[in-house]
Amino acid sequence: MAAIDVTDADLDTARRFIQDPRVEFKVGSAIEIPYPDQSFHTAVSWEVIEHIPRNTEPKMFSEVHRVLKPGGQFLLSTPNRHWLSILLDPTVLMIDHRHYSIDFLADIAKKQGFRLVNHQVKCGTREALDMWNLYISKWIFRRDRFFKEASLRMTDYDYSRPSGFNTLFARFEKV
Repeated sequence: MAAIDVTDADLDTARRFIQDPRVEFKVGSAIEIPYPDQSFHTAVSWEVIEHIPRNTEPKMFSEVHRVLKPGGQFLLSTPNRHWLSILLDPTVLMIDHRHYSIDFLADIAKKQGFRLVNHQVKCGTREALDMWNLYISKWIFRRDRFFKEASLRMTDYDYSRPSGFNTLFARFEKV
């Protein structure tokens, strides 16, 4: 198992929460994965693609394809391209946070040698409110979320619902 992030400081955070000695931590990026070809059966990218440089999405899919074994799975989550999701996201204007449609991602994936296995869109207003709480707490007050337990329960409830508009989850398979 491996975990990569762009800085050692970011990996320190992961190391604090992941105590499994089987996990190897490496500095790297989604567009330059520091592992040889066909190293993994599964790659997971939760809330990453919207942070890579604009227009490098095909490179990310190409790199994931390179490090996956034949038939390998690529699990991805990202903000969903829905008008309400975009409207409720304060980071869209502040840090060029992007939202993606499944059609856009499936097209890139197909060109890079993947097939879309399935996808789902989850969460809505409650998760969006929790994100506002997170950003205000973190960026303005430099602290953890206000009413953290209640806020996390609210988001958990949103994830338990069958559908939503805010977060896109997709599973691709290397073909």
